[in-house]
Amino acid sequence: MKSNISLILFFLAISSLHADSIDYWHVYINDSVVAKYNANSTDLNLTLKKSEIKSNDTITVRYGKDTPCSDCYYVLTLFLEIMEKSPTAVTSEPFGNLSIPMKAILDIQRKYKKDKFYFNYYEKPNAQIGLPENSKLVLVLNITE
Repeated sequence: MKSNISLILFFLAISSLHADSIDYWHVYINDSVVAKYNANSTDLNLTLKKSEIKSNDTITVRYGKDTPCSDCYYVLTLFLEIMEKSPTAVTSEPFGNLSIPMKAILDIQRKYKKDKFYFNYYEKPNAQIGLPENSKLVLVLNITE
């Protein structure tokens, strides 16, 4: 009987180790994956050469998790320290496309002389007003000459 309890506890411990889920996200330029990250990623930097960026390109983040919110909007926003509305993408689909035109980023770069752009992701329940507290940095885009 004692060995059965030990065996059950062993299997419960093993299953709980594998039960953890981890958020993940992929970054695309147009339709090509350029980076893959997860909640354990420590380096969120992505560097692109300005000469390789076309004004009709888009940068897309697709964020996934095993327990998506059933009544949420998923939002990607470009965090800027300027007094203008920042580019934002919204979808109601889990792991949906959150795309921001590179033209908007290049316009901001030209106007404000910025080379580093911070992308934040959050889920917003439909009834919630204002910014949620669960916003997280998912990408730091560096544009070089």
